[in-house]
This record gives sequence, C-alpha cells and structure tokens, in this order.
Amino acid sequence: MDMDEIEKKKWKSKGKTPKIHKKRLRSKHVMPMKEFMAPGGMYEKQMKKMLYHKAHVKLLGKMHMLRHRQKEAALLDAVEFQRDHAEKYTPAAPNGQIQSEYYGQDVSISMEGAATKFKPLPTNNEGVDSTQRRLEFYSHISNDKRQNGNTVYENIRYTLNDLCKRGMIKRDTLKIVMDIVDGCGEQYRCGKVLYFLAKLSFEFDMIYDRAVQAPGHGKCIVDALNGIDKRVLDAAIRCKSAIAKTEKNISAGALTMGLHQIDTDGKRVSAAKWAFNELTSDERKCGIYAAGSNNKKATSQVIEKRTYHYREEDAANLESIVKKAVGLDSGMYNHLGDHYNFVADGPLLGLNEIACRRIPCSCVGGCMVQRQMKTKDERP
Repeated sequence: MDMDEIEKKKWKSKGKTPKIHKKRLRSKHVMPMKEFMAPGGMYEKQMKKMLYHKAHVKLLGKMHMLRHRQKEAALLDAVEFQRDHAEKYTPAAPNGQIQSEYYGQDVSISMEGAATKFKPLPTNNEGVDSTQRRLEFYSHISNDKRQNGNTVYENIRYTLNDLCKRGMIKRDTLKIVMDIVDGCGEQYRCGKVLYFLAKLSFEFDMIYDRAVQAPGHGKCIVDALNGIDKRVLDAAIRCKSAIAKTEKNISAGALTMGLHQIDTDGKRVSAAKWAFNELTSDERKCGIYAAGSNNKKATSQVIEKRTYHYREEDAANLESIVKKAVGLDSGMYNHLGDHYNFVADGPLLGLNEIACRRIPCSCVGGCMVQRQMKTKDERP
C-alpha cells in the first residue's frame, strides 16, 4: 500500500527509509500434490519443523524448565529470577474511556516484574529465616518507553544491589545468578543483551545463566502480579484510594491523579511516579486487599515481600553501546534465535565472549554444579 503525502513527509523529515515487510500467506500458496508430497517437498519440510518444535516445547516448557531450574538453583544456592515485561500501562479516564486527544495520547508506564528466589544469609539485616529459600517480587516502574537490554540491565543491577544492601546476599559469596525469560530478542536475547549479561557477570564476579522459555507457552507468576498492579492502578484512578474503595468515594469521583500532563509550574507530570506512590501505599500489602483483610488469598501469599523500584528516565544511559552476536555456526537452526541458554562468565571470559547452548542443562549435579565447584583458573 502506498503511503500518503503526509506520511512521506514524516519519513523524509526523520531521514530514514521506510521498512517494507513482506509475508507469504501459506493458505494462499498453491502447488501440485505430487510436488507437495515429494521427498524434500513442502510436506516433509513442515513435518520436520513440527517435530523440532514439539521437542523444544517439552524441554523448554514452563513446568519442565521451571521445576528443574529451581532444583538446580537450590542445589547451587543461586539467586533465581523469573522476568517478564507487562504491556505498557496507559492511564484511562475515570469513566473507563481513554481521552486520546488530551491525556494518555503519549503517556505510558513501563513495568517489568521479577520473581526473585534466594537463600538469605544468617547475618541479614531484617532477621528473616536463613534456613529456607525466600521468594520476593521486584517491580520496576518507569516513564522510559524503552524496554531493551539496557533497561533490563539497570533493573537487574538494582535488584542485586538492593539484596546486598539488605544483607540478604554478599558480593563475596554470590557465585551464580540464574533466570528464566521469554524469547523477546530486544529485551532478553540479542547481541546487545548478551554483552550486558557479560557486563553484569564481570561487575559482580559471578556466573550468569539465562534460560529462554519456549515461545508462546504458558503464563507465570510474573504475569499474574503485573496484572494485579494494573488493576490496582485502574481502581486508584476511579476512586479516592485503591484500598478503601467505597461507594461514597466512587460516587464523589474524587481522584488521586489529575488528568493532565503539565502541572502549574510547567513541569511534566510523571505518571510512573504516581503509580509508584500508589502501589507502595502503607495500607496496601499485596494485591488489592487491605492490611486487616480476612480474605484467604491475602493471607496465604507465597511471596514474602514486594519491592517497587521507580527508575528515572535517564538511569539507563548506555544506549550508545552497539553489539552484534557473531561466531555462531552457519546453516539451519544455528542462528541466535535457535539457542535457548546463555552463560556469561565475566571474570573468565571477559565482556566480549559468552557461551551459547541450544537447551539449558536440567540435570541436578550436572555441568553447572561441576563448573561452580571449580576455581576461575580451572573452569574451561
């Protein structure tokens, strides 16, 4: 479809060439049956792809990978992450309608959740039980519209530094960090992302082991808690408080957030800061329940603590770094997207090398255990 004159002028003013994407619809592709069923034909190629995909679903599926990775992380005494970005949250008007002409046209809140599991040190500052692994949840909120390797790097650094500050872990004893992510290339799997993994590994003097789930299979605890946060923010806009949601407040229409982008001083209103203040309210413990709620869901949460992190827009300031993944074998199923396990060993390999593998090792007492037990000079 040709662009109209207005769109052409916009592209010319940006100095960029429009991207043209071509996609062949298989339902529209027609060929003789003899050619379709011939050896090496379309039918054989598609069957091979299906078998390849089914094997990956079994090995990289949510339940199989999560179960085995948790066993391995507990054995290694590693810090374990489950990470995922929520869809950007756009504040809506109190009546449920988005005022796209005014507020909400370009205002959105970036949210990344991270379920964090670790074993606290006996000398931690909060006096929590150090004999069991502890599950906490970190939510990173920002006005920054970017969701890429740079922002994820800053979020991981904040989480690890916060755990060290609270005395839950120490840099001296931190050996391995393991995480499970989805297959989004810009956020969790590309040349730039792999560089930041190696940078984290080098800075904290540890091994960083990333596993990528099979694409499009299964939801996790991160999706659930991100959804709860969005529901709380929706309630906060419609009534006076996200906790004390009474008919009187709803009828009064009292808002905690003005539907404007510029305040009286001419400064831009931070939607992410408002969201951070609402989600960290003293009355809110978890979900949308008050502190004294008798709801069974509120009293039986497996998450020990929730931490919200407001990241300034300019905090992720390493956008100028450009990296490309090279060194992979050529041929079918040898691209970066065909690898689902990345291990960074910064102290040994440096910032420009990382180990790639097709399938994460799920054997308890396997290669990662043997690697962790060796010194840096002994590791291959």
